[in-house]
Amino acid sequence: MMRRFFVAAAMLTMSFGSMVAFPASGRAVEPAREFLDALRNAGYHDMASLYLDRMANSPLAPVELKEVLDFERGMTLVQASRSQRDMAIREKQLDEAQSAFDSFLSKRANHKLADAAKSELGNLLVERARVRIEQSKKSNKAQRLGEAKALYDEAFAIYTKLKDDLRARLEKLPRVINDDNTAQKELIEQLRRDYLQVQLLEAAVREETSDTVAEGSDEYKKLLADSEKLYAEIYEKYRTMIAGLYARMYQGRVTQKLGKSKDAISFYVELLEQPDNPDAFRDVKTKTLKLAVEAWRSEGQFAEAIRQFTDWIGKARPNEARNPDYMELRMMLAQLSIDYSNQLKKANPKDEQIAPMLKEAKTQLQFVAKYPNDLQQDARKLLAEVGGGPAVSDERPEPTTFEEAKVAGRETLGELQTAEQVLKVLPARLAKESDAKIKAEL
Repeated sequence: MMRRFFVAAAMLTMSFGSMVAFPASGRAVEPAREFLDALRNAGYHDMASLYLDRMANSPLAPVELKEVLDFERGMTLVQASRSQRDMAIREKQLDEAQSAFDSFLSKRANHKLADAAKSELGNLLVERARVRIEQSKKSNKAQRLGEAKALYDEAFAIYTKLKDDLRARLEKLPRVINDDNTAQKELIEQLRRDYLQVQLLEAAVREETSDTVAEGSDEYKKLLADSEKLYAEIYEKYRTMIAGLYARMYQGRVTQKLGKSKDAISFYVELLEQPDNPDAFRDVKTKTLKLAVEAWRSEGQFAEAIRQFTDWIGKARPNEARNPDYMELRMMLAQLSIDYSNQLKKANPKDEQIAPMLKEAKTQLQFVAKYPNDLQQDARKLLAEVGGGPAVSDERPEPTTFEEAKVAGRETLGELQTAEQVLKVLPARLAKESDAKIKAEL
């Protein structure tokens, strides 16, 4: 979760406007930037780097693009490093990214992306700290964690200084800008974006630094308390913006780490009560549910968790129903239902809620097991354990095209594989079950 935060923070602040790197007048730049973003988003970082190299030597490349090639090269290398498992290669990518940002700042110290480049230098330190944490899992744990903490602290200092500098610059700018002063407007919007982003990064790096010290220690609590305060301040300033809602969600996560589950739940419920639209609100609510599940568990609030999950999954749009987030939510709901049924059974084996809970679990697992996705095998395994075969519909329409036939065949094969797993474990499951109603369900 934290590993994705530094990417998410940048994306959140983009809500102020698109095409951060280029002014609105640079229309020729937009297709180039869109192509570059598409390559990076698809994970084709080598191709993105090659594209930037070609743009550097192309007489057709717009001037606005050539001005920020070093910045974009650094961004590409940082993104590539996040998916690199070889620590040596990852370190090399980070070194090259640092050189690219340094080069950009030396040539374009007054460019409107200069502050973003400074922020990225802080992000590089965070990435290096993560490398040390990964290395600590194999050897020299205390030493590596100490190195990671020093890097996190250095990044925090960079973010704090940049935040103070940006605030001072914003305070000096006029409050009212003439409509025809486009350049001044663009500058203010960029400074506001950078200021918001660096606040999010400052809070996030404090939270992540807690991974380098003993859990539960005074230092651990202090780091999380600092982070909690910073997130709260962001929320108070930006509560009407998506970035403010994310800050509230992260505040809940930190509060939960501090063992204050009830407070965390109050933050999460506050977010879940937000409107379902626009799409950005839906993303916040989906992510909030994933975080809230452990808080509800720790407070024994299974029924409330199940209610919230059932309600949200029921509101899934057709284009959302099978996406990875909703598949994960269905798996979570299934596990919650199973765990709650076990809790009920322990207190009263004849509790009438047990069977409905198991039925709910099977319904969700059958859905996840039916379609190709990363959780399909886990769903089949769990479905076999609870004794639920695939929900085969006799009303499935006859395929009219080859593609429809292929999809139908894949779904049927998946159902057969699930049924096979169920049959393997069902006899043992029946032998252990004493409740007649549940036996009948099985």
